[in-house]
Amino acid sequence: VVEQLSLPASNRKLKVKTQVFDIDEIGNKLEELLVNGGCAGVIVNTVARAQDLYLELATSFGGEMVRLLHSRFIPSDRAGKEDELRRFLGPGNSYRPDKLIVVGTQVMEQSLDIDFDVLFTDICPMDLLIQRIGRLHRHDRPRPLMLSDAYCFITGVDPGGFDKGCKAVYGEYMLMNTLALVPLELNLPEDICGLGQKAYNET
Repeated sequence: VVEQLSLPASNRKLKVKTQVFDIDEIGNKLEELLVNGGCAGVIVNTVARAQDLYLELATSFGGEMVRLLHSRFIPSDRAGKEDELRRFLGPGNSYRPDKLIVVGTQVMEQSLDIDFDVLFTDICPMDLLIQRIGRLHRHDRPRPLMLSDAYCFITGVDPGGFDKGCKAVYGEYMLMNTLALVPLELNLPEDICGLGQKAYNET
């Protein structure tokens, strides 16, 4: 599985800085990071968490600036939303918005060739985390000054452990492995194989 993960489309080398982050502060952080524009991805592990976060951010930033994508939309609606995201965030710059926040679930890990300037993601097993990071700085394009470096903010880590929804989906053991192993700076693609093997090593 690890060797087949989706890398930046050009297979270019990418340094990603990671940081554990309190999702309750995401509104303020996004306001700071997007001051000069940018497109942010927010991937969480449950539909309910995505819906709540979407409502919070749409209230703060306006509905036109925030999109929601998850598996419970009827197929035609989901297909339309995915097509819009490909148009806005895929290769090329013709339709890329000055500012956009996309909140979604695991459906954003797969098959969508979209590119974010900054990523927030709930903690998840290491291979899936790297898959999500594959949507960060995916294409070679100009970035806003605040987002010229690739940052991944890891959410779902509470003072007492992990968000209960995250634990329910993936189990505490795999989340502990990811948290213990994820480096402060991730080098892609060099680090992929080693991190995946360590995360699933029974010892």
